[in-house]
Amino acid sequence: MERLCFDRLAQLGAPLSGRFSSSGGGTHSLLWNRVRASLLGRALALPESAEASLGMALLAAWGHSGAQRPAGGEASGLLEIARRMSRVRTVVDPEPALAARLEEHYGRFRAQLGEMGWMPR
Repeated sequence: MERLCFDRLAQLGAPLSGRFSSSGGGTHSLLWNRVRASLLGRALALPESAEASLGMALLAAWGHSGAQRPAGGEASGLLEIARRMSRVRTVVDPEPALAARLEEHYGRFRAQLGEMGWMPR
């Protein structure tokens, strides 16, 4: 489903570039993240602290620093706070051989969704 969402965002013209970040309990499974990175076709950054509470702390710090937001806008201020408060533990790169095997299954999944009328083909 994650790949499907990113594909749709790309179809709608959303800018998707660079590596993706991840959080939550799934970040502790190297196998799961190898699959995700390979299917997404992007490197996946896994943080030192993957707890959801870190995201809340980032938002609280951003909200508290309202008077100090940079001229670049709110998004750039939040990104800067995230860079200062979080650290990448490891980066999982896509594996071409695994990606090729997964792509076949993903293609069938998309075709079935189209056949059921759940998404445009």
